[in-house]
Amino acid sequence: MDPNALIADVIASGAITRTQATDYYEWRRKGGYAVRVELHPATDAWMSGDRYGTVESLGRVYMIVRCDRSGRLRRIRPADLAGTVG
Repeated sequence: MDPNALIADVIASGAITRTQATDYYEWRRKGGYAVRVELHPATDAWMSGDRYGTVESLGRVYMIVRCDRSGRLRRIRPADLAGTVG
């Protein structure tokens, strides 16, 4: 499983399926790296300086992203991400 491709599919579709969430959870549980993402410039988090972060988990509607600058966990919809980084 390529987690970067999985997150890219989630961003493109705008929704998270149960299979995608389970696959990402298993990937992280087995010691896989967290996927880095960039927030969309239209979000309030981006305007406050939190432009990049790592995906901590995937839920049904939201993904939890730990932002680099503030260290906060933010609930972000896939439509509010500009893409993956790296």
